[in-house]
Amino acid sequence: IAQKKDPIPTDLISQLRETERLSARYKQPQSQAYALNLLANTYARIKKPDSAEYFANRSLKLTNPLQIKWLVALNHFYLGLVHQFRNESYLAIDSYRKSFKIAESENDLSMLRELSRHTADSYSRMGNYEKAYEASLMTLDYANRFNTSEQTKSIRLQEYESQINTLAVEKQLIEEQNRTQRVVNSM
Repeated sequence: IAQKKDPIPTDLISQLRETERLSARYKQPQSQAYALNLLANTYARIKKPDSAEYFANRSLKLTNPLQIKWLVALNHFYLGLVHQFRNESYLAIDSYRKSFKIAESENDLSMLRELSRHTADSYSRMGNYEKAYEASLMTLDYANRFNTSEQTKSIRLQEYESQINTLAVEKQLIEEQNRTQRVVNSM
């Protein structure tokens, strides 16, 4: 949650490092890999590519043997962002492709949308506007598929159900207030 705040809290990196150390001490490799991944993302957001690359590679070393596919894909994505930051578009595209293969096998439309968007940016920076256009079209396709996917429909359905439940509770509160008011009026 803190990572999404703007500006990023000053103590976030120290908190994530402590989380990573505790995860390592208590032999929780999944938590450790995720903390390292969050460190990579945080360093990428504050434009420190060397640190972002270091933590993404450390996370990748833990996630590959554990076969946590979504986290492997995310690490490759962050490595692509690091390469893009350094204007190494070919390397960025290679990292995006690695992530893309995993996201495609997992049918992660949100990740595929982001990957194709960043791939389009990389091709554009290289001056390959035809490939950039193709990747942009893929971004639109994934965005449309995401918006009409069963997963998205399920999320929207849950939101509607939550709203209905909230309205039902509010109705009960109003009815209770009305009963109380009738008793007061009768008295």
